[in-house]
Amino acid sequence: MRLLEPVFQRVRIGFSQRPNLATWRMTAIVFVVYATFAWAFGFGTGLYRFEPAIDGDLLRVALVALVLPALGEELFFRAALIPTKEQSPDAWWQIGLALFLFLIWHPINAYLFFKTSLTLFSDWRFLTVTGMLGLACTYVWRLTGSIWPPIVIHWLAVVIWKGMLGAPRLL
Repeated sequence: MRLLEPVFQRVRIGFSQRPNLATWRMTAIVFVVYATFAWAFGFGTGLYRFEPAIDGDLLRVALVALVLPALGEELFFRAALIPTKEQSPDAWWQIGLALFLFLIWHPINAYLFFKTSLTLFSDWRFLTVTGMLGLACTYVWRLTGSIWPPIVIHWLAVVIWKGMLGAPRLL
C-alpha cells in the first residue's frame, strides 16, 4: 500500500485544488492553442469535417464524456501517473510513460469495448490529435496541480469532436 500512497495523495490533492480565475484563463489559453493545432491538423489530414450534430443526443454525449473519458482518463493518465511540478520538477520519464500509455489505451479500449471504433482509434491522425490532447492536459496538470483544468480540456475536446467535427460518421 505504501507504493500507492503518492498516487492517492496526488489524486486527493488534484481534486482539492480549486482553480482560481487566473488558472481558468491559463486553461482557456492552453485549450485554444491545443484546438488550433488539432483543428489545423485534423482538417488538413481529413480526420475532421465540419458536420454539426447538435441534437438531443449531444447532451447525452456531453454527460457521458464528462465521466469517461474526461474524468476517468485524467485521473489515471495525469493525476495517478504524473507528479505535479511542485512534487517533482523533473518528471520527464513519468510524462513520457503517461503519454505512451494514453496513446496505446485508445486502440486497446476500442479493441476491448468498441470494436467498430478500432480502425479510427488506431489511425495515426487520431493518435496524433490524441497526443496533442495528452500534452495539453499534462501541461495544465503540471502547472496547476488541479485535476479540474485537464478534465475540462479533455471534456471540451471530446464534445466538440463528437458534436461538430464529424466523429459520429467515424465511430
